[in-house]
Amino acid sequence: MLLFLFRQGEGSNFLQLGSSIEQQINGMFKVMEEYNWDSFVVITSLYPGYETYVDYIKSFKDTSYFIWELQDVLTFDMSADGMNDIRARRLLQQIDAQVLLVYCSHEEAQYLFTMAAEVGLVGRATSGLSQPGSGEPRHPPT
Repeated sequence: MLLFLFRQGEGSNFLQLGSSIEQQINGMFKVMEEYNWDSFVVITSLYPGYETYVDYIKSFKDTSYFIWELQDVLTFDMSADGMNDIRARRLLQQIDAQVLLVYCSHEEAQYLFTMAAEVGLVGRATSGLSQPGSGEPRHPPT
């Protein structure tokens, strides 16, 4: 668990608690195991820390007693422009998994799910789990 203490002003503090990426991934896999969702795709942007996220998922999958099927790991730029839109649609059309494990900023997630809806991926019993949030992109969550 992560603990942050911020000074808000004279005589005032703000305490923020958060779970680590590893704890979040463990929680996601527990939910997936509970519902017997053994097949999944990992989708990441270039958000700082994405390589660590993917490495931890692969490590968890490889050392788990449960048999997981990691169909694919898709990493791409999630900023809206014509070339990115074409590539995003093409990559998302290839997905045939019920669960998407997503690692990106909040703004990138909005873009991702807009593109996913355009290719018919969202809404057909697809579950998207996790994202680090809309924190400062220069500092990866740990």
